[in-house]
Amino acid sequence: MTPRVALDKRSIGWGQGTGIRRYRDALRRCIEERPDLFAPPQLLTDAAEPGAAITRVGPRSFADAQKWFSLTGRQRSVALSHPVDIFHWSHPMPLWAKGALNLVTIHDLIPFDQPEYSAIPPRRFRRLLTKLAAKGACFTCVSEVTREALIAATGIDPQRAVCTWQPVATPNGDGPLPAGLESGRYILLLGTVEPRKNVLRAVEAWRAADTGLKLVVAGPDGHWPDRHERAAAMRELAHPNIIRLPWLEDAAVTALIANSAALLMPSLAEGFGLPPVEALLAGVPAIASNAPVSREILGDAALLVDPFDVGAIADAIRRAVRTPIAPKRDLPPRFDRYGDAAFARRLRLAYDQFLQLGGPD
Repeated sequence: MTPRVALDKRSIGWGQGTGIRRYRDALRRCIEERPDLFAPPQLLTDAAEPGAAITRVGPRSFADAQKWFSLTGRQRSVALSHPVDIFHWSHPMPLWAKGALNLVTIHDLIPFDQPEYSAIPPRRFRRLLTKLAAKGACFTCVSEVTREALIAATGIDPQRAVCTWQPVATPNGDGPLPAGLESGRYILLLGTVEPRKNVLRAVEAWRAADTGLKLVVAGPDGHWPDRHERAAAMRELAHPNIIRLPWLEDAAVTALIANSAALLMPSLAEGFGLPPVEALLAGVPAIASNAPVSREILGDAALLVDPFDVGAIADAIRRAVRTPIAPKRDLPPRFDRYGDAAFARRLRLAYDQFLQLGGPD
């Protein structure tokens, strides 16, 4: 049986691209491009989108469900226009699709493992995961580290959680660069600008490395619980050789990655870490923290450093800019699993496993 799948497509309030949004778009692409494995997906959407298999909800339905859950601890039910076997939610939401097996992708457990780096209240996040598990939801995870943390946190049957990793496209370097940038003449710090991304230490290390290359900091402002720390970071980013860019469209992001001298991401908390994988696929050296998830996802293909050691980060920057561009074929075999075809096959196996297990509606 080819499983019939529905996907969420929240648009209102998602004007800026996020890691979850990019995952959701890649998930949809992988399903739509493999008719041998999946039926065409139905969409639950709050925006106008043509297509026969569409269930429309109000423009505030997703946000209102979050508020309702915060007040009552209960999920909102959704009735789909067309029957499906699986509703695959791109991240945990207090919504439940009637008449389908509900499947939720977990990107990380940061809200209660490292709450200082998250704007999501830890008690609310734990309560939502507990509710989903109790109702018979299944879970895909973007890393084995995340899967193990989920099982430990919720006590769910391990068969109801599968690591699929996530699909990653090789960045295309053909797009134009922002004014003032030359290919190979800058180091890129990409992602939300917030304490979790270790921005202050990354900037300090870039200065100490003294490579003569500019530093590009690209991404929207993130969660800063301490306004003084945020002010200090903004002062650091005002350096004349630092170029601060806001959120950018995907094509601009991929051009920035592919044309950088190195990708710098000594993050303090991640569930997968998409930019270093993209950089390595493009032949660009990547620097990441030596956390367990980085060791799982990147292995020895990246320069892994202690994210609290500015000197170690600076040394890695110097090494990275001396590293010649490496063709994709030189990457270790683990990177094959991040291709669309490999992801689609893993996803279909996960769907089959979950449908056999079943669960209460």
